[in-house]
Amino acid sequence: MRFSTLFLIISLFFSCDKTNKGDSLLIPELKIELIEDVKIIGHKGSGDPPNHGYLQYKSNSYESIKNAFELVDGSEIDLQISKDLSLWLYHDFTVMDCSNNQVNISTLNDEEVNKISSCTYGGQIISLTNFISKLKSENYTSKTLSLDMKLLENPEAEKLFKNRNEFLSKVNKSINEIKQLTFITLQIEVSNMEDYNYFKENNNSTPYLLIRTKEGLKQTNPDLNFSYNLNLLSTELIKQTIGNKSQIWTANSVDEMINAINYSPNYIQTDNVSLGHFFKKMTPNNLIINPLFFKHIYGTKDKQEYLDVFTLNIDDFDTNFILNLSFNTKEQFKEGLLVVYTSKNSKGEAAYWTGDKIVIEKENYYSFINLEKLKQLDCKELKVYIWNTNKQNFQLFNYSINQLVLT
Repeated sequence: MRFSTLFLIISLFFSCDKTNKGDSLLIPELKIELIEDVKIIGHKGSGDPPNHGYLQYKSNSYESIKNAFELVDGSEIDLQISKDLSLWLYHDFTVMDCSNNQVNISTLNDEEVNKISSCTYGGQIISLTNFISKLKSENYTSKTLSLDMKLLENPEAEKLFKNRNEFLSKVNKSINEIKQLTFITLQIEVSNMEDYNYFKENNNSTPYLLIRTKEGLKQTNPDLNFSYNLNLLSTELIKQTIGNKSQIWTANSVDEMINAINYSPNYIQTDNVSLGHFFKKMTPNNLIINPLFFKHIYGTKDKQEYLDVFTLNIDDFDTNFILNLSFNTKEQFKEGLLVVYTSKNSKGEAAYWTGDKIVIEKENYYSFINLEKLKQLDCKELKVYIWNTNKQNFQLFNYSINQLVLT
């Protein structure tokens, strides 16, 4: 790794504290021993840009899915159906046509979908048949593909068939073509028990019942497989997932990944496959801490709104890492404080911004630093500061910034 003069000085100053704990103490909230038993897969391939995905990939595109296959254990994809009864990898019911009008994909024939893919989506909407053909040329050993059967909820798709059973039968026949790919473990996500039971009886794959609402959390059958919305679990303070097998979606930040892993599911879906890759490589013995900044007391007595804490030169680093801010607030805690990570491009334009609300019961704040993404955005520096939104006096105690990196 290349270091700036400032970073070298700080690193040397703290060199006696450079630590590899050999356990989960570096991330005390994480049950690190659970990672080995969890498979992490991309959501819609490598996510949904621009928030978490890759700027060069459309969600559910072959390129996005291939990237997920390279970095993590597989991918979730969404399926829709055309008027010609072909399956397509796409999330929404509607697409934007070449005249910028929204059209339900199930009212379009394959030629029209291909045309729209070219003129609006850079050719990245792909049919399931074409997707399978492309994957045959890849040299993967073992990957998971989880199919979110969005088409079964599309009202226009329903109209293409005489009844539900005919609909399910056609879809089942189409997705069975994936089984030509012997390296694929196939999973099917559906929104109701009728569809769940159909695929359980008629497809030699693992069905999962999607849990999207508080009402759905009342499902407690231990023989079923469930696919849970992580935000719903967190909001309802569920301590463990229920069911024979479970998936959780979508864990896109360090805190969300920690939370999802601690539920001990079989699978975790993420839009942030670089973060997923980092966690997949993490073991109790390969996580190292590099202290970057420390102050016993940090705060303001003159109601300053923005307090600069630290600036990182992005070119000084050559691998992704987690930035950890640690402090305690004691009795001086005030509402309205945020930890902010921000960066500008070489033109001085704001290119990256993320933040965490400071809360009294929380001592550790984590941010995954994806160097590839920051460099794509032409960012040169990453600035860390405290945003004092209420312009009040406050103090933080034992304030430290640490870099968590894998060896």
